[in-house]
Amino acid sequence: MRNSLFFKIASVVIVAMLTVYIAYQLISGLSDPIKTVRAVAVSVDDAITVEGVFLRDEMPVSSSSNGLMKYEVYNGEKVAKGARIALYYQNEKAAEVSGEILDLDYRIKTLQTARDSASSGADMGKINLSISSQITDIAEVVQGTSVSRIYDMVDELKSAMLKRELAYEGTLEIDDIISQLSAERANLASQLGKSVSGEYAAVPGYFCYETDGYENKLSLKDAETMTSSEVSQIIKECGDSSGETGSSDIGKLIRGYTWYFVSAMDQEKAEMLSLNKRYNVSFPNDMDRNIYVTVSRIKTEKDGNVTVVFKGTNMATELFPKRTTEMKIVFTTYSGIKVPKEAIRLKDGEMGVYCVDGSKARFKNVEVVYETETYYIAKADGTKTDKLFIYDDIIIAGKGIEDKKVIK
Repeated sequence: MRNSLFFKIASVVIVAMLTVYIAYQLISGLSDPIKTVRAVAVSVDDAITVEGVFLRDEMPVSSSSNGLMKYEVYNGEKVAKGARIALYYQNEKAAEVSGEILDLDYRIKTLQTARDSASSGADMGKINLSISSQITDIAEVVQGTSVSRIYDMVDELKSAMLKRELAYEGTLEIDDIISQLSAERANLASQLGKSVSGEYAAVPGYFCYETDGYENKLSLKDAETMTSSEVSQIIKECGDSSGETGSSDIGKLIRGYTWYFVSAMDQEKAEMLSLNKRYNVSFPNDMDRNIYVTVSRIKTEKDGNVTVVFKGTNMATELFPKRTTEMKIVFTTYSGIKVPKEAIRLKDGEMGVYCVDGSKARFKNVEVVYETETYYIAKADGTKTDKLFIYDDIIIAGKGIEDKKVIK
């Protein structure tokens, strides 16, 4: 009797569960929840990429000195004629002592500058504003790729913070500290004697640590005669790392501001370029800046390839170590709102999308400015309510969607 009652109850429960499950499936099958994507801003370059060779007015820097060498300038730093590029130390001890002297020189100079500023009456508002601005500048440099000036920027920040500290605490003991540091420096200098020698710049220019063996093989004049096959050969040699540098070379000096980028390309790409026209270009892992070049020569070879020479004057230090690289030539940059192609609908002959507006769907017109394989770039208006706005929820899937229809 109990077993019979148990089976009856169990049967009722199972039937109820099946009924709920079937009803759920039917409702899920009949309903078609909408799918949306957030409208975001996007920029796309209409560009081509070419490969080429850099030509600069370069001079290798050689040295006959022996010992431990340490650079005195940053990689890519602009130096004057006669500027000290590197120091040679007879041993590690001499290098260590020289480093301590440089540190003392910096500390003494910083203290003297801060003392003079505090003595003449410091404007705390300006000092605090300067510190804030310098911290922001350093953060921007760290996020980018151009970090050659970061050491100088940190030094300037330390100096500004010391000025603020002296403005609060006074300068009574600062002269004693400077005297102590100067005495310490004199003692260390006497230990060095003649254990240090230097290497100096023979001409003014930008000093680069890296050499590749082409400094004496290529010149700016080659831009007038270089062929596409020669460009291809240099690119191959650099890829094979076959360039030979002098064993005594410690770097190179890049003179002047003019450089060339000589590229070998097919006829189709060359036809997109015009002689004497200026273009905005960028390079792989390049800094965030605009570099402009002018097409100075276009020469079609017998094999159908074309040699194109670009002339530049922006001395981008990050490019100095490169002999060959890719260059992106930007014709136009299109900016606007990213619209997936599956979201596009036609209403009364006008192209647009449906967006979620509260509990309803709303049709918004889009003006396409550029097309990719998977999405359009729509013009961002920002003033008319019937136009697409950034952060709108664009409907990309759903049945029965109509303008001003309740969808949820």
